[in-house]
Amino acid sequence: ENRVHWLVVESDGESERILCVVRDTDMGIRQQSGQNADGCISDVRYRGQEVGMKSPALVVPTSDGENGNVMMFEYFKNSFAPLFRESDRWSDVGFLTVSQYIDTYLSEGSATEVRLKSIGGSWIGGHQQWQEGDLRQQVLAAVEKLSQHYAKVVESGQGSAEKTRALLLCETSCFVYWGSDFWAEQAKLFIEWVRAML
Repeated sequence: ENRVHWLVVESDGESERILCVVRDTDMGIRQQSGQNADGCISDVRYRGQEVGMKSPALVVPTSDGENGNVMMFEYFKNSFAPLFRESDRWSDVGFLTVSQYIDTYLSEGSATEVRLKSIGGSWIGGHQQWQEGDLRQQVLAAVEKLSQHYAKVVESGQGSAEKTRALLLCETSCFVYWGSDFWAEQAKLFIEWVRAML
């Protein structure tokens, strides 16, 4: 956490490297419980000292509506938005996009290399929540099939940014994570929409 990594993904003898930025899990949990802007800044300062890097630490707070819970209704308006409205209050903390941080501080590359594991990488302790149950397996299989189909569409020269974004919407984590009929039905609707587009 609080570093930029090269994530190495290997499958069927092929290997790809992508930059990976890990959101701070502990901060995310506090933000879910309604942490205010000052609390977030205190966390950022602490994390920056804890990492012990020559360049400033990259601390990524939660910025989305995370599953419609208190972060959507409380954290974003009460904490995240004020961070930027009142940014001049914290002269020792810089506000950058991840791309700006990489361009400014990581011109020689990221600090570490990590390899993707099949278990134990989720903030809930493992990937079982994403894989167990017939409903989850059905959604995963349908999205995988759609992804393979889109790869062929791209190879034929018919891909587009709009189609790519649509496919990414089909990969929304809630469709699988909750394992519920509601989210599986939402996944089905999205998948049918993208199939029609392709």
